[in-house]
Amino acid sequence: FVPVRNGFGQIAFVGVVASGGTVAPERLRSHVKPPWSAKTPRDAVRRILHTPYDEYDEQGALERFQLEYGKEIGGAEYFAMNEAQRDTWFLQETKAFLVANPALSAQLAIANIEVFVRLIGGSFGVMVCLLAALGGVLGIRKPAVLIIALWVGTFVGPFLLAICYYGRYRAPVEPLLVVLAVFAVWRVVSDISGCTRKPAPHPSS
Repeated sequence: FVPVRNGFGQIAFVGVVASGGTVAPERLRSHVKPPWSAKTPRDAVRRILHTPYDEYDEQGALERFQLEYGKEIGGAEYFAMNEAQRDTWFLQETKAFLVANPALSAQLAIANIEVFVRLIGGSFGVMVCLLAALGGVLGIRKPAVLIIALWVGTFVGPFLLAICYYGRYRAPVEPLLVVLAVFAVWRVVSDISGCTRKPAPHPSS
């Protein structure tokens, strides 16, 4: 048996607990605090996405804070954990922060999703995602479209907590977003055409 991790606990902690700590450090359980501060959740998320990545930028600083947090709160138990167990531990800390700080967590979730939406290319990404959402709603009674919409929702959901650092995080679902967006355009055009098309004259007339 080889314990493995997907890394979600670690990046969710940075996207929620560490990011929230830059805005409201008094809400953290630890005495150690993030090494930099932000005015708003949106500002925090944007600063974390600073590139190029190195250990001295905002993201790297929060990852160092994460380690210090684990050492302080987890204590001897944290030092005895393997990597998979630590990932699970950070996810539990994230869940506890979400429950204790719902309003702040909701603001961070909005900021995280905004990053996911805009990653494809600014306003174009916003348009594609809005059309994809519309396509999912319009196709709710079509099994094929519904399956795609649920697939997309399942993929996007975790990014309410985790920050979409790189394009490769979003790339697997982009084709499905485009399919839903195209379906939405087709459905709207079809409905408009149906409303404007004149009825054929009755044979008796």
